[in-house]
Amino acid sequence: MESSTRETRYHRRKRLTSFDSDSDDSDYDVSDSDVSGLMYLLDEPALKISGKRLMKGLDIPHVKIPEGIEDIRQFAFLEFSKLISVHFPNSLINIQSDAFYKCSSLKSVDLSSTRLSRIGKRAFSMCTSIQSIQLPKTLNTIDVAAFYGCTSLTNVVFSVGLDNIGTFAFYECTSLTSVDLSQTSLSRIENATFDRCTQLTSVKLPTSLTSIGDSAFSNCTHLTSVELPDSLTSIESGAFSMCTGLTSVDLSQTSLTSIGYGAFYRCTSLSSVVFPSAPALQINGDTFSLCTMLSVLVPPCQVDPFAFVNCRLVLNASGNTIHNSIVIDPRIIELRQRLMALWSQNVRRQGRMRQSGKHYKLLLSKGMMDYELQQSNRERPEVLEIWTEIKQLLVGVPRRDEVVEFLFPKIIEGGKRLVRMKSYLNQPKETKVFKKVLDDLGITEPRRYRNWKGRLESQFKAQLRF
Repeated sequence: MESSTRETRYHRRKRLTSFDSDSDDSDYDVSDSDVSGLMYLLDEPALKISGKRLMKGLDIPHVKIPEGIEDIRQFAFLEFSKLISVHFPNSLINIQSDAFYKCSSLKSVDLSSTRLSRIGKRAFSMCTSIQSIQLPKTLNTIDVAAFYGCTSLTNVVFSVGLDNIGTFAFYECTSLTSVDLSQTSLSRIENATFDRCTQLTSVKLPTSLTSIGDSAFSNCTHLTSVELPDSLTSIESGAFSMCTGLTSVDLSQTSLTSIGYGAFYRCTSLSSVVFPSAPALQINGDTFSLCTMLSVLVPPCQVDPFAFVNCRLVLNASGNTIHNSIVIDPRIIELRQRLMALWSQNVRRQGRMRQSGKHYKLLLSKGMMDYELQQSNRERPEVLEIWTEIKQLLVGVPRRDEVVEFLFPKIIEGGKRLVRMKSYLNQPKETKVFKKVLDDLGITEPRRYRNWKGRLESQFKAQLRF
């Protein structure tokens, strides 16, 4: 008789498709025939339900949810502080709001084999012991504050079909180190989604992304760099504010039309920002304020006068007033790009000549030297023309030496290495396309002398003369 009763109980549970502990009745027994709310199988057959949740204080460490269950209802396991693990069935489609709220002992969540499409609001919020989460490919929505305050969470594998993450979804996940959203279909990172993830160092964003919401990555103090997709059109207020470890931001390939108020406020390690060529771009107030290490060239765009308060060096080619900036002629931007393109060609050519001498221990052939002379004769007049125009545009510019060092760091650093190379020093003058530029920058060729074997040697000596 007892065996028959157990079998009946099992089959009744097996037919269930949802668990709803939201009941107004005071007590339900798992073994009763009217337990249509229950959806899990436990060792304790007399487990009771009280009010909106199972009775608090029960020492239930492990839960196995049987196949056939599709829905975990609101408050189902609310504040089950002793719960360590949950086995989810393949049939699971939905986890509703607050289902596992404040299950402070829950260690991991593996949903990878389920058919889950949605994780509800605060579903795993304040589960402070969760270390990892595996999500299924079927998942398309992580709702508001779903994993809020999961302070032990270090790793999340995001699903390919994911197209919506709610506000505060991973707020204050202080152990989370990396976020890879590159395979998702997200078009927006919502407000405060990863705010206060203080150990976050790496972020990969999807190519479908068009906007980053308010404070989305605010206070991520260990984030050092972020690669933004071409599709991005908007960075909203405070999106990366207080990211004190952020060192560089390249916006040049994005489609940005707006950078919100305080978007990069007080990023105290930020030293480099490259803007897109977009006259319609709007840079709002305090966007880069208190970025005390930042040296930046602001191209023609719409910019608030207080967008760059207390930055190290602001070169203003925007055509608008920016407080504490140095106004420069916007033509310098194009001239600089042309000069840097010619410098890159010259560096590659120097590398080819150096490798030829290194591998074959031979002087350059007459044919190769003729080719280099032809290239040099074409480039040298263009370089001199561009350089002369740049110098004219910089006449009377305040802090000119500092401005030049900011505009041409690659030429300065590369030039110092170049004049130490024997392959360069042994070239004819006619092939040294950037000699005049390097001379003006104070990067001169070392004095030549004969060593004890009678061979020509060099002694490097630089004197800044620009």
